[in-house]
Amino acid sequence: MPMKVIQKRWTNLLIHFLLFSLFSSCSFQFSDDYFVELEQPESSALLTVSLLEDNMIVSQPIMSSYVFNGNNKHRLYSVNITIDNRGILGSSNTSDSFEINPDPLSEGEHEVAIKFQYSSGSRSLADQNDFERYESILRYTIIVDKSSPKPISILGVEVIDGSIFLNWNSVEDNIFQEAHLNVYPPNDYSALRKIELNQEIINSLQFNDTISTDLIMDFSITLKNRYGETESERINLTLDKPKLYGEIIDGSSYKFIWAEHPLYNNFDNYNYNVRPNNTFVTLSNRGGEYVVNDAPTFGQQDYHSLNLQRNNSGYGLHHVSERIHFGKTFDVPWGQTYVFNKERNTIFTVVLDGSSSFNAPRDVVLYELNPENLEVLNSRSLFTIYDSYVDLIIDPVTNDIILDLFDSSYFVDPTSLTIKETFESTDYVAPSDFIITRLRNRFLIIERTNGSNVSIYNTGTDELVYQDAVDYRFFVAEDGSAIFNQGTIYLLNNQSYEAIKTIETTNNVSAHEVLFIPEKQLCVYSNVYGNPVIYNYEQNTSINVSAITNIYRINYDSVNEKLTMFQRDYDGYQIDMAHLVNLNGQVEKSLECFENNTGLQYYPLNRKFISNQGLFLDTYFN
Repeated sequence: MPMKVIQKRWTNLLIHFLLFSLFSSCSFQFSDDYFVELEQPESSALLTVSLLEDNMIVSQPIMSSYVFNGNNKHRLYSVNITIDNRGILGSSNTSDSFEINPDPLSEGEHEVAIKFQYSSGSRSLADQNDFERYESILRYTIIVDKSSPKPISILGVEVIDGSIFLNWNSVEDNIFQEAHLNVYPPNDYSALRKIELNQEIINSLQFNDTISTDLIMDFSITLKNRYGETESERINLTLDKPKLYGEIIDGSSYKFIWAEHPLYNNFDNYNYNVRPNNTFVTLSNRGGEYVVNDAPTFGQQDYHSLNLQRNNSGYGLHHVSERIHFGKTFDVPWGQTYVFNKERNTIFTVVLDGSSSFNAPRDVVLYELNPENLEVLNSRSLFTIYDSYVDLIIDPVTNDIILDLFDSSYFVDPTSLTIKETFESTDYVAPSDFIITRLRNRFLIIERTNGSNVSIYNTGTDELVYQDAVDYRFFVAEDGSAIFNQGTIYLLNNQSYEAIKTIETTNNVSAHEVLFIPEKQLCVYSNVYGNPVIYNYEQNTSINVSAITNIYRINYDSVNEKLTMFQRDYDGYQIDMAHLVNLNGQVEKSLECFENNTGLQYYPLNRKFISNQGLFLDTYFN
């Protein structure tokens, strides 16, 4: 056994010797061709980053995120994110989020670096034991902008189909987080409302404001970011106020008429308080008419209001209100009287232009007016006076204008409005204080107010035709053919006045209002207690107007041949009644008229009813 063991040992030594001798006798040549380089596998790993682009502008914190995709080959080891080499995130998660906050950064460029390590995916022993890994870096340049937003320029504001539309210039490259449309009352720094505008609206460059209903507004747009805000220049929108007015139907009702609201699509309807019962009705915002069963008062302005409403909304809107009057307006109010010239088919009035204080200078100005709309056709300032009385009639014989003052009368040419002839009271009486002068068909009537007497002179012969005391009031026909004095009617006969009728008194009161209609041979008179009477002095017949009493003034329209009688309404505050009466004594229509003791007067002329407030009716009361 031991031998086998030794012999075997010597046998092994002999084999090693022979192999050594063999390699020692051979020669070798080394070359690159004899090396094999193992190729590393190509990386298929992918890191995607959201909300981050190269050269992007950052003006507010951005929350970004990444997702690593190893395609079942690469394993993620780490992700490190820095801004200017200052770490903001270290993570080994295959997905995570990170914030880029510009607040601690200076304005300008900064580098965001995202470094991530992952396995090679070669499946070698080194790869399997995490000794073989790849490293990649993503670099982004960001630009930090801490400036306030650039202001928007509003290009225009307009109303289309009853709503407000605004448009503005492009907002590209403008950085903001909030936007509001500001709606201001005019010339005010406090906004009525702020309407939020989102990014989509801002980018659309237009906005439809369906909320605002005011008629005068300023608009601006505010842009805001974390570093400041800017407001555009304001642009104004001014809309016409919807017209409100009334139209008389009869003496007990009228139409309330309103125009379409320019912003009718920004609210649903109106709420209207109906008089006199204080009830409320819903009216259309597109305009219309509503019949009010309440007596209209001509000459009085009443306050009417339309409250704007939105359905199912408690939000209070503004209202449209106006002091409305009945009738149409004209440009020559406060005439001392208004008269109609049939021959010229025009209306004349005279105005005292100047201060109303005692003895102040006043220009006497004549106006000729269009008979339909009362627009001014002609005017002339004649002279200056220092008192407050002037009267005007049309001479029925010559169709000239007769202008009466306290102490003189004038013939005025109706075409040129120039004085043709002057008649001074001082040529007939002295002194000229406390008198009223009237010229009627070349008869000069001088009534002395302090001595209560009247004198009538024929200006052609300078003869005294009539003289007597005045016990109450004196009246004369426009052609001088008749007078009323001391309760008696006188007719002109051969250059003298003869009494034809004594008017009975009522409660010992004589007639205090007398009107002559010479072409009809009529004398219409009344006192405060009795009924007015239409007396035909040619036929010596009388018609008693039994339906009315307390008549204090009577006018006659020669065009429609009807009387207007004014009645005191002692039960109505500042209200008188005007009655349209035909020559048969029948009251056809009645109408309330405003009277406040400030010189308001009403004149029926050419089928119109004129108020010296600058109003006239051309419907109903004619």
